[in-house]
Amino acid sequence: MVLQVGTAALISINSTSSTRQYRACYTPPTHLIPSTQLSFNINGDNVTVTSTLTINPNPQWRGFLRSPAAAAAAELGCGSLPGAASSTATAGNSSSARKQEAAADGAVVVAANQVPPLVLNGEGLELLDIRLDGQPLPQASYTVTDSSLALLSPPERQFTLQTTSRLSLRWATGSVGLARSISGTYITQCEPEGFRRLTYFLDRPDVRSNFTVRVEADERECPVLLSNGNLRGAGTLPGGRHYAVYEDPLPKPSYLFALAAGPLVLGAEGSFSSAITGRTTALRVYAPWGYTDQVTFALHSLQQSMAWDEAMFGRHFDLELYSMVATEYFPPTGMENQGLSFYQLSNLAAALDTHTDSEAQANQQLVAHEFLHECSAAAAAASGWQRVLHAQRLRQTGSLFDDLRPDSFRSPSMLYTATVYDKGAEVVRMYYTLLGVEGFARGLRSFFDTHDLQSVTFNELHASLAAASPGTNLTGLLPWLANDAPPRLTVSSSWDQGSGMLSVTVHRRTRQEDAPLVPLKAQLLQIPSVSQVSPRTSPEKPLLVHQARAARAAALGMLGFLQDARLQRHVEARYYNASNLSDRLTAFEALEGTPAYNRTLAHFESTYSSKPMALAKWFRVQASSDQPNNTNAVRGLMQHATFDASEYAICSAVLMGFSDSVVNFHAADGSGYRFLADAVLQVDDSNSFCAARAVRELGDWSNCAEPHRRLMCGQLARLAASASSLSDDTADAVKSAADGCPTT
Repeated sequence: MVLQVGTAALISINSTSSTRQYRACYTPPTHLIPSTQLSFNINGDNVTVTSTLTINPNPQWRGFLRSPAAAAAAELGCGSLPGAASSTATAGNSSSARKQEAAADGAVVVAANQVPPLVLNGEGLELLDIRLDGQPLPQASYTVTDSSLALLSPPERQFTLQTTSRLSLRWATGSVGLARSISGTYITQCEPEGFRRLTYFLDRPDVRSNFTVRVEADERECPVLLSNGNLRGAGTLPGGRHYAVYEDPLPKPSYLFALAAGPLVLGAEGSFSSAITGRTTALRVYAPWGYTDQVTFALHSLQQSMAWDEAMFGRHFDLELYSMVATEYFPPTGMENQGLSFYQLSNLAAALDTHTDSEAQANQQLVAHEFLHECSAAAAAASGWQRVLHAQRLRQTGSLFDDLRPDSFRSPSMLYTATVYDKGAEVVRMYYTLLGVEGFARGLRSFFDTHDLQSVTFNELHASLAAASPGTNLTGLLPWLANDAPPRLTVSSSWDQGSGMLSVTVHRRTRQEDAPLVPLKAQLLQIPSVSQVSPRTSPEKPLLVHQARAARAAALGMLGFLQDARLQRHVEARYYNASNLSDRLTAFEALEGTPAYNRTLAHFESTYSSKPMALAKWFRVQASSDQPNNTNAVRGLMQHATFDASEYAICSAVLMGFSDSVVNFHAADGSGYRFLADAVLQVDDSNSFCAARAVRELGDWSNCAEPHRRLMCGQLARLAASASSLSDDTADAVKSAADGCPTT
């Protein structure tokens, strides 16, 4: 971390990811890394990485120290030290005592005319070798901490730094860095700050580099070796090993780096020919064995997305190869690594007999979402996480009451919230509405053309959109970035009996009186879902949500619908005659509580026992049932022969499905909370991602009334007492969920 101190800079050598970062304190990197060569050597749990970095001093860093922005940052206290009297110290008044204080704090004061130390991020790494311009580096010339590698006096010229490190391979499913799934696939997750777990690097989005990557592994264990870019070489090695070399000609930030190696199978392949460049790109979709027949739809979705982005935004893909990989345990729903996108299996696979129509539609939207990132992230990345306003919102979990662009944060991971994805999308939708289809597309084209391969912020996007439509006033939109509350709506209605017309009047109030009025989009007559209602029920008991659901069912005329035996037989026939899973699942759920339910339950299990994605729905229907006293039945599901905690789809179907049952999860005696805590302890060893996700359901205690708050916090305290035996992911989730819990 670099902190401005007037005409000098305070550079922390021992900074950690828990240090709070302030948007106003953004500083350009001290150095740039135009070229990166990586060599991964995979031997089971032993993974070493040799990196060769070409490094240049960054002239913009010195220029920034003398700029008004640096002076303003200093005035804001960006350069303050614990116990320091002033945040505006200069090189001239930095006394010996102050320098000693800085050194004790793990920092050095550097004047604008001095060469700054090079501080590379690195976590969970064991440094095995370090060389400068090919020569071993004396230990006195660098320092290594748990979070960094610092060269105290780097050359004031271009140089190469080579390091060899052993990284911490994690089997946990919620990890960043390099993880390994139960099926044996090694896979990286580098966004937002996971690359530092692979090698020492300036792991920030405003440092772009051209990557060349060599991956070596046992050919039997890892028959498929993938990384970003174009394949430039591959071959066999002695001892049953093989290698592949990839070269990415487009400079990218480290968070877009990707690597996958393991027993993957090519499930679908095709191509796409650009109407703009005439270039043909090879397209490949990989999946674990047993799922390759479910990824053809994903390939077609990708081809449609590529065509749409060219037609709408003039964006084309520049590499020779684009691959998508589906894995069982990938933490996000999807990740748009440049030329090599990763997806959680349930978010990429889709077939008529294993997925519903709504799931297929959601997967298609996700592929489109991630591919647009391929074009936008490759063209313009965020200029420092301190300044980021994510591009996620170019397409349509946190609170919607948060700022879109917060002034500070401890971890960039905190930016991945519903505020960014949902509220942010609506802000961009306002631009779209005011500019129209053509004006919005014209502005985006201008933005990409102007800032190609640059690191930028939302301000540059705003400026491009405004410049492309000079007749439209967009000045009232930027304040939305600082608005921490949604609009307040006053809704009134009147019913005209004679005409049969309902008139609804909506009056909007916001903190920005000059914010432009954009047509309101609301589904006023739709009863909200449980997830929408739950956060609003803090003054009442959670069972009110269940009553709302029952009211909805009554309003739709569903209560008593299946009391007629003839109708029951009709629905059962629809179940057996269904030609796709959507129709079959609808009938299956409708039969709950009828004599036909047990028959269809047994049939569904036997039909889909070898298809985990479909079988997960069988588990979820039973686990989410609002039949009273269903908790023991759900305990039995976890002992069922087909329950496999290592299968995320099945594990989450039971645990998260149960949390959807308001009647049983929020049982007044706390038995639902106790069961979920028991389940977390049971599955954590096999699937920590599923366990950590379930813990977050208990973390919703603040939205519940007593005695539910006390009971939920009691189970969190019980889990916290077992933290030493929990996985890192689950232990972190418990700590976060229990934050603020009453102590008594």
